[in-house]
Amino acid sequence: MATKGKKDPVLSASPISVEIGGETYVLEPTIRAVREICAVCEGLGPAFRAVRAINIPIMGAVVLAGSGTKLKDAAALDAFETALLTSDIGKIGGACADYLTLLLSGGIQSNGEGAGSGKA
Repeated sequence: MATKGKKDPVLSASPISVEIGGETYVLEPTIRAVREICAVCEGLGPAFRAVRAINIPIMGAVVLAGSGTKLKDAAALDAFETALLTSDIGKIGGACADYLTLLLSGGIQSNGEGAGSGKA
């Protein structure tokens, strides 16, 4: 049953923050993000492997899906991916990998600590 006007429900874990181009994106583990990432990457496993391979467009897709950010056009996507590429790609990749691991665990943190609580 769908309810209009409600935000996508968040799974049980804490969000992960990542900084790209001076902006902070908060990646929340939601089913909508899972669907978007799976649609782009044909699954969470392939998305995880692509992030580990430093696939910039996939990393961008993970950040956009996880943060619920919608870009208005191809120029905005180019600007976002350029900002991603010129940021600390190692930290962003780590945050994306942490986020995907969180999604792969059903949104449940495997340890008692907050996952990905640091800015990337």
